[in-house]
Amino acid sequence: PKDVDSLIAWYRLGDDDPAQRADAAARVTKALEQIDEEIQAVPDDPNGYNEYAWLAANTEGDVGKALRYSKRSLELSFDSPSYLDTMAHCRAAAGDAAGAERTQLLAVRQEPHNVTIRRNLERFRAALKTRPQ
Repeated sequence: PKDVDSLIAWYRLGDDDPAQRADAAARVTKALEQIDEEIQAVPDDPNGYNEYAWLAANTEGDVGKALRYSKRSLELSFDSPSYLDTMAHCRAAAGDAAGAERTQLLAVRQEPHNVTIRRNLERFRAALKTRPQ
């Protein structure tokens, strides 16, 4: 129930099926609540903050809270490429395409051979090119 990547995939699969989307959204809400409880229990562990931010940014959670939690994860684990990737997704979800690209570029600099992180940079750059001016 708390495998965030599986929940994100399930959420995205529900695009054409309102019942499946509602089920996925309910599961996401429950997982976010569970992660929040874990964060309160162990507030110095950056992973919980990052998991919350990743799930919220890629589904329909509280993007403002996701940004705060992502920032906290980076305070606790400075310059983690995967946590920078999460921050970029949070910024994109908040509508800050330029911030998403800048943050993703930092992640690429930290881990230049990571294919997923590089792909995400290209996706954010493409979004910047196609956004209305």
